[in-house]
This record gives sequence, structure tokens and C-alpha cells, in this order.
Amino acid sequence: SLLYSLTDTTSALSNPLQLQLLNLHSGSTALPVRSYIVSYRITYPTDTVLAKLVTRDGSRSSTVDTTDATGTSARRIRLRALSLTSANDSVVVVAMVRYHGMPVPGAPIRFVLRVKPQ
Repeated sequence: SLLYSLTDTTSALSNPLQLQLLNLHSGSTALPVRSYIVSYRITYPTDTVLAKLVTRDGSRSSTVDTTDATGTSARRIRLRALSLTSANDSVVVVAMVRYHGMPVPGAPIRFVLRVKPQ
């Protein structure tokens, strides 16, 4: 969930929407998979002013990430609370992981971020 304030714009940044990519060999330990490209897309709301995907530190817009040494990828949502048409809403994000253009098993991942006032 993301608790927002109409007066404090610093609170309009979500926690990371994070996934971890692991290689599961039968009978062995799950190993992190690094350097896979992950594409993120907001599917709801369609208003690109209301919510946008940003880097882990929130410093810039970004819809693509690469898994790190732990197999982890993440993006955050920056919300413009003044653009909300309803006090309680959601932002839906789909993350797609591909290998040679084909989705990996388990992809896509769907995140639903609940948005509500503080």
C-alpha cells in the first residue's frame, strides 16, 4: 500500500515493487539469475500523469531494469496525489521477464499497489 498526503509530496513514492529471478534445477538449490532484462508497465490507471515508474532511488523515470547479482529487479511508483479522482484507488503494474524474446516461466508478474490517504 501507498499512503499519500495532499500536502506532503515526499510521501508519494512507493516501496519497491520487487521480484527475484531464480534458476530452479530439480533437486538443487535455487540460484539467482543475474543480467536478465525486466520490463515494467503500468496497466491501470491509464493516466500517465497520475502514476509513473521510477528507479529504485526514485530519482528518474524508468520502465526497464536488469536483475542484479541476487536475481532481483525493482521499480517504484511515484504518485501525483493531486491528480487522483478517488481517495482510495490502485495502481496495477505488470513486470515481464524475457530470455531471448520469450517470457520466462512465471512471467508476467502482476503487482497491485493500493493507494489511500494518510
